[in-house]
Amino acid sequence: MGFKYGDHIRVPRGLYYHHGIVAGADEVIHYLDEGVSLTSFDDFADGGEPERVKHKNHKYGRREVVRRAKSRLDEDEYNLVFDNCEHFCNWCLNGYSASGQVENFYPAIGLGLASVLVPGLAPLAAVAGIAGIAGTAEGVDICDEIIDVVLIKPLELVDDFLDLIL
Repeated sequence: MGFKYGDHIRVPRGLYYHHGIVAGADEVIHYLDEGVSLTSFDDFADGGEPERVKHKNHKYGRREVVRRAKSRLDEDEYNLVFDNCEHFCNWCLNGYSASGQVENFYPAIGLGLASVLVPGLAPLAAVAGIAGIAGTAEGVDICDEIIDVVLIKPLELVDDFLDLIL
């Protein structure tokens, strides 16, 4: 596997990735619905192929990353949107919680709504939404543009019209 102590790793689980911190030769600390746990690589991988998550820079060194991860063992405040496994790993490395998967998911929800309101938009919305969920910059840009043109601009026009007549 070639992972090092303190590495941020992830494993694909269908439409999302599960994240963890390498804490030893066969140990990973990760956040599950049941809380922050220390498990084996095999339990973490659950049949998938883990990969290292590359960070250009991170605030803490390897020992501190693992110390921070261990400090939250048995914590049970999991929240898919605000405190998931990716939030946990980014907090361990950088001191702040962030999840690109969650951030990239919301534009896709907007596209789903847009495709219902404007039926001809459905094929483009589906492609852009999949790209947005995958976390590509182009997909997120497309999602943002479609939401702006289909949802935001029309609402602004209605608001402007109401200001004129009221």
